[in-house]
This record gives sequence, structure tokens and C-alpha cells, in this order.
Amino acid sequence: MAHSGYRGNAEAIHPRFSGLEKFREPIIHASAYKSGVDYKGKNVLVVGCGNSGMEMSLDLSDHNAIDFIVVRTNENASVDVGALAKIRKGKIKVVPAIESLTSGGARFVDPSTNLHAGIATVIFFPL
Repeated sequence: MAHSGYRGNAEAIHPRFSGLEKFREPIIHASAYKSGVDYKGKNVLVVGCGNSGMEMSLDLSDHNAIDFIVVRTNENASVDVGALAKIRKGKIKVVPAIESLTSGGARFVDPSTNLHAGIATVIFFPL
């Protein structure tokens, strides 16, 4: 898991979700993200769909990660042409806001999209 929110110039804003303490996989700040090559074949949940979130999702998909991007209800998506094409092909899967995390998955506000297991990393952006 990664996130990119900052308070001021130095303090990273860490996500607060129900079940966060149960999630066993990495939770990283987006500033630590280097390349999608490290995530090839892994399920990655990107939380935030602004410019950086979309660019990161596109990079993950280009490196054959299984990419899920969370679009919260109060968020304006910023979709570039490459990411939009991948969303349309199902290479980037759009999921709703997170309700809670589990030991290796996520529950969303729309239960039909729940990921019960297999999330390797979550990447967070400003909340």
C-alpha cells in the first residue's frame, strides 16, 4: 500500500481506514514508488485518482501488475488517454471508496467489488 499526502513539506499523511492494523502487506507512500517493474503480476490497490494516481496506475499496468484504482465519491478523477484506454480494456479496474482493509484484501462501499485476498501493496495519495 502506498500513499502520497503531505502536511507541510515534511510530514507524510498516513491513511486511516478500519482494519488497517490487520493488513499484512506493504503500505507505502507514493513518494516511495519508483517503477511498476517491482509489481509485475501482483495485485496493487492505488487509492486516489488524481494526476499522480492515474500516472502510477498506467505505469503499473504497463508493467503487467493487476491494477485497481480507488475513486472516492468526493474526488474528481483526472484521466489521461493512456489510462482511459486501459480502464476501458479492463487492465485498470476502478473500484469505489474503501470501507475497510482485511489481512490481505479490501472491502469497498459497494460490496460487489470486494477484494477478499491477494492485494500485494496499497499506494495512497492525499486524502
